[in-house]
Amino acid sequence: MTAIEQWIKDAVDGGWNPIPQYLMPWMQTLNVTGIDWSGGEGDQRRYTIWQILLLPEAWQAVGKTRGWGKLTYTEMWGTKHVWEHNWHQFIDLLVDGLTIEAALLALENKSI
Repeated sequence: MTAIEQWIKDAVDGGWNPIPQYLMPWMQTLNVTGIDWSGGEGDQRRYTIWQILLLPEAWQAVGKTRGWGKLTYTEMWGTKHVWEHNWHQFIDLLVDGLTIEAALLALENKSI
């Protein structure tokens, strides 16, 4: 399973509930067991991986699965939930030029 697939699985396991008809067709091919990716016909609105990775609800759900849920992190600007800190770290890694897969792997290795 790729880091992207694991992240999506963790989001769903943590309670993020994607609306199936909004999922992109490629997501139906992800090797994530226990998730019904089938959706309704006729609705052209779909989630992309970028949209999912920018949803705070999905990051909160990943935090629940990975044990970040109730933890906080104090930094110069105040206290944040760990999921929020990791979400911002992920965006910083993308800005630094990493691919989504590489950024998620790097985040797993340096997550608080």
